[in-house]
Amino acid sequence: MKWEKGVVYKISPKSKKHIEYIQFYEKDGLEIKYVEGYRSGWVTVTGDEMESEGLDLDEMIGDSNSDGLNVYGHFSTEDHFFSDGVSDDIVFPKTLSKGDRDKLENIFFEEGTDGLENMGWEQVDSELLFFGKLNINKL
Repeated sequence: MKWEKGVVYKISPKSKKHIEYIQFYEKDGLEIKYVEGYRSGWVTVTGDEMESEGLDLDEMIGDSNSDGLNVYGHFSTEDHFFSDGVSDDIVFPKTLSKGDRDKLENIFFEEGTDGLENMGWEQVDSELLFFGKLNINKL
């Protein structure tokens, strides 16, 4: 099976709870990682984009993606949708003092990622990981 030019494809994990959206924040050489897990979701891509990236459709369908397929790292998406958040976790640097960590945790739980940004933490990257086998359908 080959990617078709001019065709839009919808890609989603076959199993529930197999999506993680990770945001990376940095300040003063330190990094905070915020991870959200979702029950379901999808992205759309064009066949033109996928073919130009050299991604093999049959490989993508058959791969178990046990380490997670970094969707944003491999191709550009046209659209996306995620629903039913099932988990979230924030990982602070080990070198951060307990006092600073407690302060950031309080701000995060009160204001979310906006609170981190208001404290000078800058979002520098994000990853969207799909785990397990994938559904890939033409739209």
